[in-house]
Amino acid sequence: MAAKQQGRKATPGALASGQPRPFFRPRQLILRDGDQVHGLYLAPWLQKSMAWVLALGLIWASAASLGLWYQSQQADEAAEAFRNAIADLSRQQMRIADISKGLEGQRATLGRLLAEGAERRQRSGEGTQPLPALETEIAGLLGRIGELEGSLDGIRSSLDLAHADRQAIAREREAMAERLRSTERQAAARLHETERLAEARFREAERAAESRFRDAERHAETRFRDAERHAAARLQEAERSAAERQHGLEQRLAEATRAHEETLAGLHRRTTTTVSEVERILAEAGLEPARLLPAPPPPPPGAPPSPERPRRARGGPFVPASLTLSSPPAPAPAPLTPMQQSARDIDQQAAWLKRLAVLLQASPVSVPLAPGYQVESNFGRRADPIRGRAAHHTGIDLSDDHGTPVHATAPGRVTVAGWENGYGRVVEIDHGFGLRTRYAHLSAIAVEVDQQVARFTRVGRMGSSGRSTGTHLHYEVLLGGQHMNPARFMQGRYTPVSTPSPGNGPGR
Repeated sequence: MAAKQQGRKATPGALASGQPRPFFRPRQLILRDGDQVHGLYLAPWLQKSMAWVLALGLIWASAASLGLWYQSQQADEAAEAFRNAIADLSRQQMRIADISKGLEGQRATLGRLLAEGAERRQRSGEGTQPLPALETEIAGLLGRIGELEGSLDGIRSSLDLAHADRQAIAREREAMAERLRSTERQAAARLHETERLAEARFREAERAAESRFRDAERHAETRFRDAERHAAARLQEAERSAAERQHGLEQRLAEATRAHEETLAGLHRRTTTTVSEVERILAEAGLEPARLLPAPPPPPPGAPPSPERPRRARGGPFVPASLTLSSPPAPAPAPLTPMQQSARDIDQQAAWLKRLAVLLQASPVSVPLAPGYQVESNFGRRADPIRGRAAHHTGIDLSDDHGTPVHATAPGRVTVAGWENGYGRVVEIDHGFGLRTRYAHLSAIAVEVDQQVARFTRVGRMGSSGRSTGTHLHYEVLLGGQHMNPARFMQGRYTPVSTPSPGNGPGR
């Protein structure tokens, strides 16, 4: 198991360093027999032993094959020599046959000549003395016959030698065949012994591998169980820690929720107070925000209508209910949590406050003069200062020193800056939302038509121009063309500074 682990640990390093992987590395054979699966672990030392046994067997088989080939070559050479000897023997036998035929022919010729000589002697009466020519020819024939017999004896000697060589070659061939058969038997026996030894060593190695594999399985099972128990213990510990952390987080979330709810409640109270204060200021001035402000954007689907401007306008063609297609009812919106409801209320209050702030910014809820002025005549019914008859006063008269700066009571655009009958020198400013202000009986004008002015911008100086009995400012506030009581707007007590605003040119 240690070798297996070392092999597994060495492999990534070898791969990372670019070195080739070792050939004899740990291997595992998976054998499946039906539903059963067996594993065979091959350690590097076992692979090396099997390789050595196989290499030795191959070397021995190669050497035996080389010896058999060499002996076969010698046998082939002996057979070739035997065949050559037989061919020589055949040629000698043919020569013997030829010489025997020539010898027989010579003997027949000699006999014929002897017969002819005898017949001639009988005819001539000289039987005891042969003819010299015939004797010479007979002597030549006898010499040739002797030569042929000598050649025949040599050939016979050669044949005897060849026959002896043939027998020796045959014996040598038989001996070589016997050695070859003996070598083959020895090779077969050694090969069988090698196979038996290899099979025995392989079985022994297989048993050792199976034993080590079983040991490794038991060790792995033990380690797996230990790891499983350790993991279960760590999981339980992690669950306990997670439960504790979850409990702590839930407590922190509850505390944060309570703090958030308290913050939202405080913000809601402050927003409600601010909205109430702004609405009070506007209400004291006689302004209705719900009527002056534009309609708010439509709420998101499922949200209740805005409390400050309920939806009353509806319309569309009439379609009988029986003609509509049946459709499943829309799912009811999920109920809001108290925190969500508080946040929605605050959003609605903030949106309403933002719109109120726009209206308040455009409303002339301030005084056009610095402190020190005096109210000479209020808004409404009074005796006309020139005719003495009852009349309706459309503004308020404020008196101070001649040339006292007069300031705009809200931002807006100058629509009138000049002389008008009854008003004398007059400035009129459009503040939006249908609100306008007039500043009459001025001794000088400091603005021009279409000029954008801010709150407390100097628009002129107090005088007594037009239909007037003395130095004062006639101040009017109009809403939708209707005169409003300026005193209600002046209750905001937003007053300019006593010094002139910088940057304004001289009056005219």
